[in-house]
Amino acid sequence: MGALYLIGGIELLLLEVWTGPKGQVLSYVRPTGRCPAAHFLESVCPAEVRAKFEGTFAAVTKMGDRFHVHERFTLLHGNGKPLWEFKQHGHRLYCLRIVTNSAGSVKVILLTGWKKDKAGRGRNEEGEEIKKAQRLREEYVKRVTGGVK
Repeated sequence: MGALYLIGGIELLLLEVWTGPKGQVLSYVRPTGRCPAAHFLESVCPAEVRAKFEGTFAAVTKMGDRFHVHERFTLLHGNGKPLWEFKQHGHRLYCLRIVTNSAGSVKVILLTGWKKDKAGRGRNEEGEEIKKAQRLREEYVKRVTGGVK
């Protein structure tokens, strides 16, 4: 299940998703106990998509900050900064990527995910999902810093 992690001197409940020699992928657990990224991976993603995400998690935690493949894991631009995005077909997972040391190890904090609708709700829906992820990022940062930016 979840484990308490000490981040910035604050204890947070995070779910461990993947661990490798150069990093960890963790899912953020909200103060309410909800975990949007874990819900997405377990309830929205079919097994084959989940397996592809896991392959990318393995690559990120093996290579650390050197891993960047535009089709699979990339920094968002514009209103999406500083979020990163895991991509698998129409499935998206938004996260924070934190470089934790000079060796390039990373901690990836999964925030939320969504599935693009084939009917093409498109950019409006994507924009709303990015806003939701940004709100979760702000909540996470506020908890980690005690409200100090």
